Amino acid sequence: MISLVGMRPLVFCLVSTLFPVMASVGFAAEITPFVDMSGSAVENTAWAAPISEQANGESLSAMLPSPRKGWRSDPATSVESGFAEPGGEMIAERIYRKGESGSLIVQIVAGSPMMRSAAMEMSHPRLVEADGGRLERIHQQKAIVTYDPNNVSGDIKMIIAHRFLVTVDGEGITLDELKEYAAAIDVETLIALPGKA
Repeated sequence: MISLVGMRPLVFCLVSTLFPVMASVGFAAEITPFVDMSGSAVENTAWAAPISEQANGESLSAMLPSPRKGWRSDPATSVESGFAEPGGEMIAERIYRKGESGSLIVQIVAGSPMMRSAAMEMSHPRLVEADGGRLERIHQQKAIVTYDPNNVSGDIKMIIAHRFLVTVDGEGITLDELKEYAAAIDVETLIALPGKA
């Protein structure tokens, strides 16, 4: 398991390359708009809306869950990147450990270039299933849950309020532990963070 904070340039280039290719074979044409918690459709232009200056990296870090019982964690970290659009990308993450082999990273990203590819994947259950995952609901939001019981590892991806990409990535853990950390994120406060006009 590798922290993604230092890999933003590579990730952005990869997404920029793959998204047009997938769109050309008809995937993008089938993308449906997200529906928010009130049931209203949200246009694609709402994706990755940047957060305001008042909602900085410390604000995002505060949304990360505290260690669950039996776990310990490193301090939360945050970093800003200029690779996303518009207004740059802000990343907050925290690493958690349990025993000798259990480890997990929770990451919240505002303004992520990965938002569109995650949304496209969520709109195509076959793509999710082909990657060994399934669609579920966590915090009333769509989530892609992938877990390998043989390797006791997995990840969860969620798009929150069409503005934040949340990932939970773990090794040496159970599926219940993975979901527990995803469910422990302070989604209501995250949604309430002010957006940039």
